[in-house]
Amino acid sequence: MSPASEKVPLTEVEIEDALTEIDGWTFKGQVIERIFKTGNFNDGVALIGEIAKSADEMDHHPDVFLSYPKVKVHLMTHDVHGITKLDIELARKINELALSQGIY
Repeated sequence: MSPASEKVPLTEVEIEDALTEIDGWTFKGQVIERIFKTGNFNDGVALIGEIAKSADEMDHHPDVFLSYPKVKVHLMTHDVHGITKLDIELARKINELALSQGIY
């Protein structure tokens, strides 16, 4: 997939279809969102650290909110003001990271 095609906003139908294959993510207007129940603050911090590494590797950065005992993640491609394939790909990766830490 070319970088240009990764930054084309998806339609609402494409977003909803993609989210049927990704556990826990919902479409909320301009973002896709998931709340991870970490159970404690330190596990939330650890998850955010792993998210940051993957986001840097993809050069695609989410909005992340930490509180006790959860982490909320918002994904949107800011420069196109919409959801793109990059957001869907990062959502899948974040789910894998959370699962590897025992967070669902």
